[in-house]
Amino acid sequence: MIRRLADLTVDRARVRRATPDSRAHLTAALMRVSPAAIGVPADALLLVRRLSTRARLGPGHRADLFAADLQETLRERLSRARAPGAAGPDDDLLVRDEGELAAAVIAAWLDGDPLAIRTWRLTVTAGKPPPAWWRTAILPDARLMPRVIAALARQGRAAAWIARLDPAEIVHALRLLADAHGQPQEPAALAFQPQPFSAARAISDDRRAEAAVLAIAPEAATAALTGPARALIALALVLDRRPAFVRTALFARALIVIGTCPAPLPAAGDTAVPEQAQSAVTGHAPSPTHDALDAASPARAWRPLTAARQASVGLLLPSADAPVETRYGGLFFLLNALIAMEVYGDFTRPLAVPHAPSPFDLLALLGRRWFGAQYRRDPVDALLAGLAGRDPDEPIRFAPPQWSPPGSWLAPWPAASPTAGWHPAGFPLYPAPDDRRLPGRPMTRWTASLALYLEARLALALAMSPRAAVRGTCRQPADVTCSGDRVTLTFSLAAHPLALRLAGLDRDPGYLPAARREVRFVFA
Repeated sequence: MIRRLADLTVDRARVRRATPDSRAHLTAALMRVSPAAIGVPADALLLVRRLSTRARLGPGHRADLFAADLQETLRERLSRARAPGAAGPDDDLLVRDEGELAAAVIAAWLDGDPLAIRTWRLTVTAGKPPPAWWRTAILPDARLMPRVIAALARQGRAAAWIARLDPAEIVHALRLLADAHGQPQEPAALAFQPQPFSAARAISDDRRAEAAVLAIAPEAATAALTGPARALIALALVLDRRPAFVRTALFARALIVIGTCPAPLPAAGDTAVPEQAQSAVTGHAPSPTHDALDAASPARAWRPLTAARQASVGLLLPSADAPVETRYGGLFFLLNALIAMEVYGDFTRPLAVPHAPSPFDLLALLGRRWFGAQYRRDPVDALLAGLAGRDPDEPIRFAPPQWSPPGSWLAPWPAASPTAGWHPAGFPLYPAPDDRRLPGRPMTRWTASLALYLEARLALALAMSPRAAVRGTCRQPADVTCSGDRVTLTFSLAAHPLALRLAGLDRDPGYLPAARREVRFVFA
C-alpha cells in the first residue's frame, strides 16, 4: 500500500512581508484545511502546481477566514484538474486512486522529468528514488500491482516500465501474482525457461489460448519484451480487466505459451479472436440459439477488450461524487453466503472453486432470475457488468458444472430425506435431465438450481418464506461507489432489517480474489 506523508503538503510557500512568526501562522492555518471539505475523494490526490490566496494571514487577520478562502480556491482548482496522461505541464493533476498515483510516479521517472520526480518524492515516495520506492511499495503488493500496470497500459507505458525491471524481479512478481490470485500453476512452470520452437508450438489449442488472452490484453504481444515480461503484463491486465478468466485452464495454458514463446507474438493491433477462442473464453461454442437469459446474437457475442471498450466499462463504475442508487443493494449481501458456501474464497483461499464465474456476474444472474425485468431496469445490472469487466449488453457466459450440492450445503437440514432427486426444502439434489421444473439450458439450469438452494437457505436463516427471504435480503436500497479496487455500499441504518444483522449477512465480505475487489458495507 502507498502511504502519503500527510493530508496536505506544501512544497514551497512565498510570504510577503514575512515576520519571524509567519511560518507558525501559516502552519496553524493550513491545519484547518480539510481535503474532504475541498471534495477530494478519500483515496485521491490533488496536485496543485501554483496557488495564490486572496485572504490575508498574519497578526490581525483570522486564520479561519484564510483557511476557508484557501478551501474555496482549491475546490475551484479541483473542478479543472486533469487526469494523468491528459494533463499539460501547467495543469493541476487529479489522481483518483493508488494505481493511478503509482503510474504517475513511474511515468515521470520514465520521462526523466526532474520537477515531477521531485514533487512525487516529496508527496509519495518519502524521499526515495522511484526505483527503490516501487521495489518496496508496488512489486510486493499483489493487489496493487495489476492496477499499476493497467494504469500504465492506458498511457501506453506498461511495456516500457516492465522492460526496466530486473529479470529476477519480473519472475518474482509473476509468481507472487499467480499465488495471490489462485492461478493453478506449478512454481517450476512459472520460471519460464526458454524452449526451442517445435511442432508442438503450432498446436491449435496453444494458439487458441494465446489468442483469447491477447484479445483481452493485446499489450502482452510486445515483441521487444522477454517471455516472462509478456506473461507478467498478460496476467496483470487480465486480472484487472477479466479477473474471472484467470481462474480457467485456458488462461493457465496461455500463460505458459506466452511466457515460453521465443518467436514474436502477433502485433498488438491484431486482436481478432477466432470462433474457437471465443468458445474457450465463454465456456461453450457460439450459437444463435442461447437461452433468453444470455441471448447471443452476432451483435452481442463476446468481443475483445479494445481500448475504447476498456474506457466505456470503466465509466460504468461510480465514483464518490456520483454514486449509483439502486433498489437491489442487498444482492451484495449474498457474497457472504457464497463465501460461506465456499463457492468463492477470501484472501486465505484465493483459488476456492477455480471455474466459477465472476462473483458480480453470478449476482447479476441471480438478480435476473429472481426479479426479471424490474431488476434489468435498475442501474445495478449495468454496475455489476462493469465490476465484472463486461459491457452492459454483453452476455454472461460460463461453463457450469453438473449440479450436485456438496454435503456441507445440506448440513442445515440433517434429518431431511430427498424425494425424486429433490430436497424437501425445495431445491434439486440430482434432478433428472428431463426434469421440467428446471430450465433446459446448462447455465440457466445451474443458476436456477443455485437460486432455489439460496431461497431455502435464506428462508431458514431469516425465518421467512423463501420468496419473502429473497425480497427482504436483496431489495435493500443502497448508494454504491468505487475507488480503486474498493466497492462501498451505503445503506440506511434506520431501515436496515435486524434479521440480516442476526444472520451475519451484512458483515463486510472483504477482499475477493476472484473479483479483485474489496466490498464494504456502510450503515448511516
